[in-house]
Amino acid sequence: MSNKEKGNFSNYLRIAGSLFLIASIMALLLAVFNSLTKDRIAENTQKEIEATINGFFSEYGEVKSELIETEIPDGCSVQSIYNVTTADGAKLGYVAICAPGGFKAAIDLAVGMEPDGKCREVSVISLSETPGVGAKVAEKAFTDGFKGESGELKVSKDGGTIDAVAGATISSRAVTRGVNDALALVQNIIGGEAK
Repeated sequence: MSNKEKGNFSNYLRIAGSLFLIASIMALLLAVFNSLTKDRIAENTQKEIEATINGFFSEYGEVKSELIETEIPDGCSVQSIYNVTTADGAKLGYVAICAPGGFKAAIDLAVGMEPDGKCREVSVISLSETPGVGAKVAEKAFTDGFKGESGELKVSKDGGTIDAVAGATISSRAVTRGVNDALALVQNIIGGEAK
């Protein structure tokens, strides 16, 4: 190896070492900031879920929600499910928190259901869909189409009754998939309670 080649090689090593050091420092900083903020993020997320649940059942005044411990099947977009009652314990229904995969990323949504398992209301909590197109699945004009529905739902393009948002079929299918997962899981819970 010539002196020129040795110089180039040591230069490459120095650059690689510098990049490794910078990447290590950045990874350490990200880990520190994650550990400092994860509890606050979880707390804010829980507050948002509770506010959504209270909004679904606002006509009843103060409501109580309790996380239901149940097995969630593989491939199901439901992340958690809550039993909702009045302050004195009368059953109001259920709320499922789902994250079906959309066009760009998961769409976080809440599905409120009646005690018999019919859909009461759907609310999109957060999404990263295309503004002005896919983001329209968060609007009442779309989510109100799920009210009172039960069973397996499909968007109209797939032969169903749910009108997809124009130009946002993938996003519309994602929300519909989340609602279907929530309805199916609640039917399993209701079936288990009836036994």
